[in-house]
Amino acid sequence: MDKKEVLNSKFSLIKLNEKLNKLKKKAKFVIQSLLFPKKDYTVDSAKKWAGNKGYKTNNVIETKEFIHLRQKLPKRFNTYRTISLGNKVKARIAGNMKSKFAGNIYLKGFSKFSEIKSELDLKIPMEVEMRFLCEGTNRDGSIRREDLEESLNGWSNLPIIDWHNMEDMKHPTDFRITDKKGYLGNNPTLKVIDGKQWITNTAYITDRYLAYLIYLSDKQGKPYEVSPEYGLTPYYMGGKKYQANIHPHIITIVDKGHIKGNKLIIKAS
Repeated sequence: MDKKEVLNSKFSLIKLNEKLNKLKKKAKFVIQSLLFPKKDYTVDSAKKWAGNKGYKTNNVIETKEFIHLRQKLPKRFNTYRTISLGNKVKARIAGNMKSKFAGNIYLKGFSKFSEIKSELDLKIPMEVEMRFLCEGTNRDGSIRREDLEESLNGWSNLPIIDWHNMEDMKHPTDFRITDKKGYLGNNPTLKVIDGKQWITNTAYITDRYLAYLIYLSDKQGKPYEVSPEYGLTPYYMGGKKYQANIHPHIITIVDKGHIKGNKLIIKAS
């Protein structure tokens, strides 16, 4: 490494430390875990990056998409945020929900869940309503009402996860039992909403941390959305692609779903 690279590396580290120190003072957060995307890092390169910046490297946890270098035990905290540290590295920062978020917890005009002050106050499973698939055009083609209706009974008791495998768009996302964050109920229903027929169902979120994120996003006026994964048989009619023989697979909770009008609504306790 030449002198210029050494200086740039030191300057980047100084900037990073300044950023983290400001965050710690302002929000009383600490770094609970470092997250390295597997497509960009190996365990060795992740450890090298972390070690060069003074982080712990002895506690490695691997998930499907990330290498985690745990810095502190997660059970010590009750709220989390994820920030970018640069070089495609993220940090999960953690703290305890106290006065910092009191203003956010009691937003004007929102009283349904005003008693919730931390994730431990949430009733698990969290009951929500999901609106996830409708007739009409989506990114994979178009669904006719009769094909939507034929798929209805398949949208029962399906697992809910919180990520899509975007690297393989031809096959359903493979996931482990530990990735399951909830499940669909057994009463899928067709409802006409804004002139379109939608499949809706009650769902139950069993992961406490995800439930808390759903709750906070709803309080902040930016509710999460849902995205269904399903197999299909494509056919063309009048030059337009349609989807038939719809085979439901999973429901994913996302920041923004690709089917406009999808909803995730928390049910009142």
